[in-house]
Amino acid sequence: ETSARPASSSWLRPRACRHCLSSVPNGVITESYRPEVPGTITCQVIAVTTSLGEPFQAIELSHRKDSAMLTRSLRANAAFSAASGLGLLLGSSLLATPFGAPRVSLIAIGAMLLPFAAFVWWVSTTPRRGLVSLIIAGDIAWVVSAIVLIAGFPQALSTLGVWALIVATIVVADLAIAQGVGLRRART
Repeated sequence: ETSARPASSSWLRPRACRHCLSSVPNGVITESYRPEVPGTITCQVIAVTTSLGEPFQAIELSHRKDSAMLTRSLRANAAFSAASGLGLLLGSSLLATPFGAPRVSLIAIGAMLLPFAAFVWWVSTTPRRGLVSLIIAGDIAWVVSAIVLIAGFPQALSTLGVWALIVATIVVADLAIAQGVGLRRART
């Protein structure tokens, strides 16, 4: 239970109390309950009475310590995707022959990886369950398509190209697993 007080200017409230008071859209100031939960940086539960007088609870979980694994795995995914994309774009003429792949294919894959890397990095700044799930689904699609390419079309790439694709696929699969575990731990 929290008591509602009339709204007042925030600069009139003492500085020491500012952290424990929240303003809500209907103009009611409520006291916040901030439990001490191990492993969290911020965990705030705000009890608000709506304009109809019904209780409403909004839970704000901002940057939990448990989400560090999710953030790290997303940033590792972004870094690996950016490095791979740049390598394929800039080195397409050098890699085409040893990998046994058309230069245009390497350029296309590199060009797709760079915006993907930027998107993954952006999501890592404020992870949202739906966006992280979309990234994990994309990683799984990459793994499945690589397996289909290697198993279904073994002559499509040279031996070096197949091994490079296997290594990249293992890295992507590991990142997808780490992101899944991080998402489960963070509960964002």
